[in-house]
Amino acid sequence: MKIRPATHDDINRVVELGISVWSETRYSDFNFDIDKVWSFISTYIEYEDGIVLVAENDDGYIIGGLLAEVFTHFFGHTKAAMDLTIFIDPRFRGSPAIYKLIKRYKTVAKELGAEDIMIGISSNLKIEQAGKMFSRLGFKQVGSLFNLESA
Repeated sequence: MKIRPATHDDINRVVELGISVWSETRYSDFNFDIDKVWSFISTYIEYEDGIVLVAENDDGYIIGGLLAEVFTHFFGHTKAAMDLTIFIDPRFRGSPAIYKLIKRYKTVAKELGAEDIMIGISSNLKIEQAGKMFSRLGFKQVGSLFNLESA
């Protein structure tokens, strides 16, 4: 398995995976604009503070990915990183892909100057399992996410 930065040639597969994972999450009732997602990923590949990683199996087939951003906290000059999404092809869940993606995310975020590296769960998928994995990877739970459902 190989973790590498995404290229523009990867975007169609990343969007395909994104649709698959999106359909399982709490976001599945929201619209999914393929053109917007394609454009967003393309921009983040070029963005100096964007992190777009893909996981390839031994055959070079993309089985997952991670999107994140490095930014400066609004209250000071400390750089932070926050994931936007992590996704794994359902057929490859249980593989080391997610673990390796997160480890690479931590490395790349540090290389981009992030001192505060965050990861979260907003999909409502496997919250307890993901939390345990994040803890094993050195993350500490520091808060919670609350959502006001639409009326």
